[in-house]
Amino acid sequence: MSSELTHCGCAGSNQGPRQLRPSLGPAFRALRKRLAFPVLLLLLTCFSLPASVSALDTFVLSGRIMNIDGQPVSGAELFVYDSPVTRRPADFISARTGQDGRFSLTLPRKKVWAVARVRGSDKFGPLLPGDRHSGEALILEPDDSAELRQDFTVVNIWEAARQKQKTSAEYQRVTGRVLDRQGKPADNAYVFAHPQKTVRGIPGHISAWTDESGIYTLYLPPGRHYLGASTVFPPPQGSSASRELVVEPGKNAVAIDIKLPL
Repeated sequence: MSSELTHCGCAGSNQGPRQLRPSLGPAFRALRKRLAFPVLLLLLTCFSLPASVSALDTFVLSGRIMNIDGQPVSGAELFVYDSPVTRRPADFISARTGQDGRFSLTLPRKKVWAVARVRGSDKFGPLLPGDRHSGEALILEPDDSAELRQDFTVVNIWEAARQKQKTSAEYQRVTGRVLDRQGKPADNAYVFAHPQKTVRGIPGHISAWTDESGIYTLYLPPGRHYLGASTVFPPPQGSSASRELVVEPGKNAVAIDIKLPL
């Protein structure tokens, strides 16, 4: 009896009591060994599967944001939306471009709508005077490739229109409305005039962006002009003007409504 008390520390020992740990039987140890590999495999699968699925479900949109002279623009952002409704906060926004104007953004592999923009302030919301942007959202549909490249051109069209605007006597004032496919006033559009019916590059004359009223104003010199409307700046290569106008010196202002192309 004395030896048992001394061994467990209950009496006759100066080491204090020790806790007795239950012994794991051979059956439990064998079960633990059998479960170790399946559990490890399950953990590896849980951590690796989302990454592989994510790689298949996304793509990288990259490119450059440039001005109308083809020079890279710093401080620009790409606003990406998951629907055609773009008058709301963007679903994805790229980091601001550096001196090279390059951007890169990882997006879900589905159709998206993208607009490049250079904000004159840190405020979000509608375009403000001084902001530059690429016009109507560009529709992008990724294929099976891991990367889709697309460049954007941004412009302060208010300033561009003011630079083109002339009010001297030999210039004729042309005004009217930009209409959409349903014949309703179109906002966020502009009218251009060009010496040729087919436009390649920057048109010779452009109006400012329209608001909800769809009203535009152009000042054109004497000569033959071809008028068209667009929601993308510059107009897509090979765009055709829809109206012809011959400006004669001394003529009064002309009112012409312009429909957006189908």
